[in-house]
Amino acid sequence: MEHVKLIRDSSVHYAPSKEAIWRKPDDWLNNARSASKLCVDVSQEFWSACYPKKDFPAYLGKLDYEKHLGFKS
Repeated sequence: MEHVKLIRDSSVHYAPSKEAIWRKPDDWLNNARSASKLCVDVSQEFWSACYPKKDFPAYLGKLDYEKHLGFKS
């Protein structure tokens, strides 16, 4: 989670002393996949903590990573 935050902060509020954001496109793609997977995992945990007896919500693609994002990783 900390790595995602560092890259996010650097890309939004750039400064030379922050996390390096000059990366190859494939590196950005891998980081984006990793961050989005982490977000879905956290969302599942959050949902389960709030609604332990309910299925994941249909309006969020059942919080299924591949289905919700529309691609196979």
